[in-house]
Amino acid sequence: MAFLSSVPFWIIALLMLGILILVHESGHFLIGRLLKFKINEFAIGMGPKILSKEKKGIVYSLRLIPMGGCVAFHGEDEDGEDDPEAMNNQKWYKRALVMFAGAGFNLLFAYLVTAILTCAIGYSLPKLEEIQPQSALYGVAQEGDVVVAVGSERLVSAGQLSDELGRYGSEDTFTLTLLRNGEERQMEAKKYRDAETGRYLVGVSYGVETVNQNIFQALGYSARYNVWMTKTMYRTLWQLVTGQVSLENVTGPISTIGAIGGIMQDTAQEESVPASERVRAVVVMVMELLVIISVNLAVMNLLPIPALDGFRLLFALFEGITKKHIPRKTEGMINAIGLIVLVGAMVLLEVSKLF
Repeated sequence: MAFLSSVPFWIIALLMLGILILVHESGHFLIGRLLKFKINEFAIGMGPKILSKEKKGIVYSLRLIPMGGCVAFHGEDEDGEDDPEAMNNQKWYKRALVMFAGAGFNLLFAYLVTAILTCAIGYSLPKLEEIQPQSALYGVAQEGDVVVAVGSERLVSAGQLSDELGRYGSEDTFTLTLLRNGEERQMEAKKYRDAETGRYLVGVSYGVETVNQNIFQALGYSARYNVWMTKTMYRTLWQLVTGQVSLENVTGPISTIGAIGGIMQDTAQEESVPASERVRAVVVMVMELLVIISVNLAVMNLLPIPALDGFRLLFALFEGITKKHIPRKTEGMINAIGLIVLVGAMVLLEVSKLF
């Protein structure tokens, strides 16, 4: 019964993934159409077709496995020298725009959803609740001050504070920008060694202050938030490559869907919260997760890895710079092998989570 009760949340998670794939592929499709590229198929999902319809020479299809999608451009993996409609016979900058469009639409989608959510409920910043006597801020900062920046980094959420403070060592002096009575004040801070735990602390505890925004403020905040999130994801990828983050923290698409479904289920079934508040919390969570996953899709797809958009984008840019191109069949073969490796890696990742 516990499994059955979680099924609706898995379905919501799958629908979320389907929406983001649709956004991504729509970017390729719409920019391709705008630039007069010939398109053979617009597909959501992978594997065998379960629904299919042809209109004006384009096949629109829904495939069985909701883990991807594609826009099949005519002549995508061919030299196309004798075919003016072949994608690879188009100008390099047009191909680059089409390849970037999928990630670009994901970023645009994340930007708009963030702006709507921020306009509706605001965003959170850390508000000081207690300042320890050992803290460098004692007697200078006040309870109720809102932290708006650490060093030169403007905060976009309350949860960001711990990460930003973690970048400074025990010998570092840094600046906190605090908001008090509508006025920003900059204060010097430094960590001290806590005798009981042996840890280096700033010596403050904090709660959350909600910052309300009108639509124009929300648009500006959304840009800052999504830039911060994109930088954070690239930083995390670098930490993964350099071994600073373990592969155990990486999940595949199925595990991710399960995790999303589990989080929504826990929120929806929190008995201590009124039903109306639980529904509101789930809706907000869905929108927040849509933003996070959409940016994640954009970041991952722009990596210069075979089978991803970033690989074809790199080839197009290479051609634009050098006026030469790698044979299209070679490029297509590399992408095909890359796809097999990528799918195999995802399968292995999912299997590893079972043991």
